[in-house]
Amino acid sequence: MRFLRRAGIESPALEASLLLAHAAGKSRTFGFAAGPRDHLDEEAYWRYRDLLRERALGTPLPYLLGRAEFAHYRVRVGPGVLIPRPETELLLEVALELARGTVLPPGIPFRWGDAGTGSGILGIGLALGRPGEEVWLWDRQPRALSYAAANVWELGLTRQVRLLKGGWWPAFSLRFAGVVANPPYLSQDDWKKSSREVRREPVEALLAGETGLEDLEAVVQGAPPHLHPGGFLALEIGAGQEEAVVGYLQAAGFEDIFCRRDGAGIPRVVAGRWPGP
Repeated sequence: MRFLRRAGIESPALEASLLLAHAAGKSRTFGFAAGPRDHLDEEAYWRYRDLLRERALGTPLPYLLGRAEFAHYRVRVGPGVLIPRPETELLLEVALELARGTVLPPGIPFRWGDAGTGSGILGIGLALGRPGEEVWLWDRQPRALSYAAANVWELGLTRQVRLLKGGWWPAFSLRFAGVVANPPYLSQDDWKKSSREVRREPVEALLAGETGLEDLEAVVQGAPPHLHPGGFLALEIGAGQEEAVVGYLQAAGFEDIFCRRDGAGIPRVVAGRWPGP
């Protein structure tokens, strides 16, 4: 614990306890009041020391644990995939809310899309929140898709969720009732100022370009051919980006555009509907 405190870790006692439990192969409630030597065999003890050292060097805790919390479930994560953020839960909430008010042309089933899915957290949340509806997840990074596939399998969603390798809009003819995306939205300046933990995450999942708006614009511009009339696009954005993203949606022809703020009062989700019939 003192080792982590000296390294600047904000919650050293909690993180040391979680790492100890992980090294011991125990549940997260496993305590270490009596000290690690009293709980671990020799191999597990040195594994615990290695985990402490990696955490002190800035490796994100979820990477060391191999898991992260999102909404009401846990998913596999590791180097090469973005760590879920609490802010992204708002995007999931907004999407499920929009789905309840979506009216599609007769005979059109509700199909979801999760563009740039990463570990699959949003698509999984949609599948769990709307059982029976088809959900497509896609990402250009094979490593991210491998985590998404593992999470879909572990949560028993293989019959409902489909995975595909591709960029923001792969060369498919599918149309969706609702699409969510959490694209990179850090600018070059944001990236330079980011913490050592953030810089251990995949740069392609965080850095959009010079302005931070490049990927958000690309997602909006490519969306119309892939949305049913009455369908919607919902995006997570960075602080100060709401005006620009609303402008992209307006220019592309979207209607009923709105912005939702997160718990800190920061505009975090922008969404709009493709004109209905």
